[in-house]
Amino acid sequence: MLTRLVALAAITLAITTAASAADLPRYKLQPGEVLTFHNTGIRHDQKGEESGSDGQLRIVVAGQNGEAWNIIAFSSSNYWRGKRPEATTQPAAPQNENMQKAVLHADGRIDPSPDISINLGGYFLPLPQKEADLAGYTADAPFNATLTITPSQRPDKQWLLDVKEDSLENVIYIVTQHQTATIDPDRGLPVRIENSFSQDYGIHQKGTGVNELVSVENKDPAWAAQLWKDAQTLDAANAAYGKAEEALTGDEAAMKSQLEKARDAFAAVKANIQSPEIQAQFQSRMEMLPRYEKYTIQETLDQAKVLNQPAPDWTLDQLGANTKVSLKDLRGKVVVLDWWYRGCGWCMRAMPQIKQVAADYKDRGVVIFGMNIDRDQSDALFVMDKMALNYGTLKASDELAKQYGVHGYPTMIIIDQAGIVRKLDVGYTPDLRKHLSATLDSLLKPPG
Repeated sequence: MLTRLVALAAITLAITTAASAADLPRYKLQPGEVLTFHNTGIRHDQKGEESGSDGQLRIVVAGQNGEAWNIIAFSSSNYWRGKRPEATTQPAAPQNENMQKAVLHADGRIDPSPDISINLGGYFLPLPQKEADLAGYTADAPFNATLTITPSQRPDKQWLLDVKEDSLENVIYIVTQHQTATIDPDRGLPVRIENSFSQDYGIHQKGTGVNELVSVENKDPAWAAQLWKDAQTLDAANAAYGKAEEALTGDEAAMKSQLEKARDAFAAVKANIQSPEIQAQFQSRMEMLPRYEKYTIQETLDQAKVLNQPAPDWTLDQLGANTKVSLKDLRGKVVVLDWWYRGCGWCMRAMPQIKQVAADYKDRGVVIFGMNIDRDQSDALFVMDKMALNYGTLKASDELAKQYGVHGYPTMIIIDQAGIVRKLDVGYTPDLRKHLSATLDSLLKPPG
């Protein structure tokens, strides 16, 4: 449920020494470098059972632009439960690697790609910007999180960053996270990151972990640049296939034919990829596409029964308001329905943007409701309170979700003024506010 919570922080005892702004640590990378981190983690649940992971993160420095670097990360892990394997200092062999491109700045800022499957911020933390930051500073983190960072410098000149993370998501899942990173200023690299966390909602567990730099190789910068080029080619092919999925129409046979053509177009891209590492990523993706074809087609067929059709009617209790709301009473307004439950982390990440949309379109003929399916009403009320939602939440059901073609969460459904479903989007996107606003603007635009 909360994959990004695997491993965080340790207690650091450090001797703080004086430093000027010129002495502040900065990351220093070179095109062609390959950094390999060995990561281990161990967790204990409320029953005392152990589980953990052992893996590696390889970062290839693909190019440089001033004080920023194009980097490609490859992550792989082996997981275990119940019996801890023999301790090892060697990274796990690369298997079923995840890949992510990003731009890393010397001060630790990271410009990620739309794919955020690897938490690079867990390795390259934000660094102090000015001398005043030596007393402590804050930095933004993904998903509306804030890092509170206390830096210190040891007698051997290595820097320690003591990090605590605060976010509404942590509040929702009763999570505490703490992290300590050791930065070698001469090498300009993080050399050890110790983590600890606890979670008291859903899976009650505590855990610790370590990410340690184990090697730095210097390879041909031209090889690394080709890797970046090939990764961009793969990204473009993935995007093209995704557009083909979004454009599926017709019956099951027609959609199978459309997906076959999309797969053929995707397969043709392989000839343009030179790097074995990206070819492996391509092959893994190619093998995965047919596995999801049946699900994709069924989801599209179910959604087609709802899109551009009259919205299924309902009368539901509004949580925390002691009142009922009926869809038929909302005719003449654009209605936005956000389907969610407390255990859905992506739902929690989407809510701040939905709150912004609710504020943007207040008194403009738009009504937004959360459609909660939690079995325990207290979970919904807890989220409503902690998130300070500025729109109503209705008590929905799994059956009603099926009537609306909801297969995953969050799902956003938009109903026009005449009660017709005009939009159905599944999943979280960093641009949710932008896309949702575009649809609302088109429905609110006067005819002609």
